[in-house]
Amino acid sequence: MQRLNNLGAMKPHIAHLLVLALCTTIFSISCADAAPPRSPPKAEHFRATAVTNTKQLSKYMSEAALETALMAIKEHKCPQNNMTIYRNPRPERKAMVVTVACSPSLETDQTASRYYAYLEYPLTFIVQGDTVTEVDLSAQGFMYESGKISFITDLDQSDMPEFWLFGDVCECDGEPEDFGPNGCDCDGGVVVEFRNGSLHPWKNRKRVKAR
Repeated sequence: MQRLNNLGAMKPHIAHLLVLALCTTIFSISCADAAPPRSPPKAEHFRATAVTNTKQLSKYMSEAALETALMAIKEHKCPQNNMTIYRNPRPERKAMVVTVACSPSLETDQTASRYYAYLEYPLTFIVQGDTVTEVDLSAQGFMYESGKISFITDLDQSDMPEFWLFGDVCECDGEPEDFGPNGCDCDGGVVVEFRNGSLHPWKNRKRVKAR
């Protein structure tokens, strides 16, 4: 079998099929499905506010919601000094997103030379009034845990946030001549929407243009 960096010498349709098969087998998001979506208009991005303590967090959440969120943060053994609140630019839309940077210790009794597990995404909550729902983004994994939340929007104005996730979906092995005229592009992306208590592929039901 020829090595991947010799794909340029193979027939184009065979090389393409082999690459797609490799991507689909190895990664939870395949190369075929993870071409980066067009970025949403900046005016539609949720506004991000950094929060470094629970007193600041209480300014944006009800007492009941704050209690629920803090219990979850404690359960995950996450610090409470590196949080971000994302709010809809439309004030009439009340749903917001809270993320917590979290790298829990692999061993609870370690005090020195701590070694932390690396999480691809932060601990993420959807806050709707007094209701707090933890959102698990781990199913939207990218190569080498490179996935990140690039934008949060509500383009269809449903009060259900959309997460724009981007990361690497392949490696640029080989020589420049092995790639096409545009070079090697390993950037991938997916958009998922929080709906009915869980994440679903975003369908842009109102056909709002994202540019």
